Amino acid sequence: MDEDIALVERFQCGDISAYDVLVEKYKDKIYEIIYSHTRNVEDAYDLSQEVFIKVFNGLSRFKRKSSFYTWLYSITINVCIDHSRKNKGHLMVPIEEWTQSDSFDSFSIDGSSSPSKTLELKELKRQLAWAIEQLPPKQKAVFIMKRQQGLSLDEIAKILGRSVGTVKAHLFHATSRLASLLKPYLE
Repeated sequence: MDEDIALVERFQCGDISAYDVLVEKYKDKIYEIIYSHTRNVEDAYDLSQEVFIKVFNGLSRFKRKSSFYTWLYSITINVCIDHSRKNKGHLMVPIEEWTQSDSFDSFSIDGSSSPSKTLELKELKRQLAWAIEQLPPKQKAVFIMKRQQGLSLDEIAKILGRSVGTVKAHLFHATSRLASLLKPYLE
């Protein structure tokens, strides 16, 4: 039995301190995941708190159908999706934060690049950040989990409680929509 399951069982038997240990173990990781979706420090902090409140309220019903971390991650992603839906129409991520982060490592700019090439890549990163914000919440979540966080399709499916086929469809539609939105910048 792993450490997380032992802590869950302790909590389910009335030991509230076991919850504190789980929070301490995962709080930074959950914050990072949420921040990668929102790119807003205050929102990431608030949503992290919301996740751990949901964990506290649901931990007594945790059935061990998956690992604790998978269950926690799925709560986190659902909180991100709900937040994205509530804020639809508002740019949740300041473009500057996306483009100044490590989110687009594949668009690296080496020191030998010409100033015009550097400027082009910066503009492409800016447009990609804007395009990601235009995706529907589930497509955005799948795209970020796959492309930025490096999760497999199986992992994403398990976290979202969806079939791998559904996850593939979300990823396909996200990629197609991004290609369509970015077409003018890629020609």
